Amino acid sequence: MLRRFREFGPVLLVPLAWLFALFGLLGTLSTHAVFVGHVVMAILLGLFSVTGRTEMKTGTLRVWWLIITVGFVITTTGAIGLYTESQLLQILSLYGWMLLPTVGYLFTGTAVSEGKWIYFGGAALSVVGLCLYSLNVVFTTVGSTATIGGVGAVLIGQTAGIVDAVYRY
Repeated sequence: MLRRFREFGPVLLVPLAWLFALFGLLGTLSTHAVFVGHVVMAILLGLFSVTGRTEMKTGTLRVWWLIITVGFVITTTGAIGLYTESQLLQILSLYGWMLLPTVGYLFTGTAVSEGKWIYFGGAALSVVGLCLYSLNVVFTTVGSTATIGGVGAVLIGQTAGIVDAVYRY
């Protein structure tokens, strides 16, 4: 059962994590709820990292294992940031998850023969999403529009990539 969850769970977990992040950023969820979400995701990422290591030793799978493992650290950083009310740690976690899978999508896009455009598109949407969200930092007047657009772009790009990976490979 754990193996099936590792194989198919990300199809649900990736978009749910980004929706959770979006609702947290918009203030729809409490800080405590977002903190609990980070703790749960850190535990899941830790489990994925430990239990998937033997099966993810080479090639593209090795890159994704490294992303999951670094993602555990990034998610834990976000949880600590929420607990201590550190804006810096919170933004590092958010930007980390916007960019980290980009590396995996670029690597995967160069390694596969079919669906390259999905992975390169996922990487591009992640970077576009980060840039859109960053407008909040520069221009305080853009507010929720930049948040929704930025996180939405990341959600679409990263979900497309993981769905293709799970069902095609």
